[in-house]
Amino acid sequence: MRKSLTYFWIVLLFLTIVPLGQAQIAPPEKDKPTGSAENKMMPPTMILERIETLSKLDLINEKLIKINDHVEDTHWINPLIASLAGLIGVFLGGGINYLLQKKRLESERVGLDATMRHELALAKKRATLEITNSIVDWRLKQMSLLYGPLHALLGQSKALYCQMGDILVRIHRDQFQKVGGELQIMINPEGWKRFRTVLHISSVYGKNFGVDPYFDEIVGLGGQIVHIIEKNAGYALADQHELMSVFGCYLAHFAVLKQLHKIEKEKRESLQASQIEEKNDSDVSIAGLLVEDSAVFPQQIQVLIDDGFQKINSELENWREQITARSENG
Repeated sequence: MRKSLTYFWIVLLFLTIVPLGQAQIAPPEKDKPTGSAENKMMPPTMILERIETLSKLDLINEKLIKINDHVEDTHWINPLIASLAGLIGVFLGGGINYLLQKKRLESERVGLDATMRHELALAKKRATLEITNSIVDWRLKQMSLLYGPLHALLGQSKALYCQMGDILVRIHRDQFQKVGGELQIMINPEGWKRFRTVLHISSVYGKNFGVDPYFDEIVGLGGQIVHIIEKNAGYALADQHELMSVFGCYLAHFAVLKQLHKIEKEKRESLQASQIEEKNDSDVSIAGLLVEDSAVFPQQIQVLIDDGFQKINSELENWREQITARSENG
């Protein structure tokens, strides 16, 4: 490579010297003949210029050689630059791809979170609806199997009892009266006392007062009430703790009433007079059956059943209104 450059500069120098010589040669004088030896001699100034030109060419040649050597010594830079550029491109592309993937994943995560929140809300609504439906089903069973029938039967029994009392008061004012809606009977020598069926049935039933069918119907209703209590007492409201004990009192009351009614009915049918033996102020013996005041009808059962009936009915009505409102709102 260096030899080629040297030859190049020699040729270039030769081409340069020729025109320079022609330019520096003085024109021949007219009075001197051409082709003489003097014309062929070179002036000193031209020689100096040529020497100076050769020196400059040597310097240029040395610089070119150095440049060429430098280029040959740094031939690995271009591949390195290309490799670095490729590596930078890879990292840059990877970074851009990472940012794009991160943004996509973030968008998917946000969408997934929204979907999960929506599904969670739907699951909560479904769970709430299922729980509500279960409660409603239970309330409907409580209403249809216990509180509804007892509410109706106790109401019917109470109505018959009131009608029977009105008849007794109207026909036998000397023996019966009503004070504040309460039926009372005259018991000698004690005076007026509250009429209780199990205690005073023998004073009314079979005495031609015209109220025996009322007693028969009341006892029949009592049998239906007992059947419902024995079968469906488990449907009582959880907050009515005392209702179970009241049910027990009613079952005991009806057991006594049923036997007393049977005895009085047999007396009436056989037209035999019954003999009543008074044991004390609160005990009455009828055909060998002792009756205590504790066997009377438990008034609390009417109150508890009515309260439970109203509570369940109110809850069902509220749920119906809520469902209707949700349906209207879409």
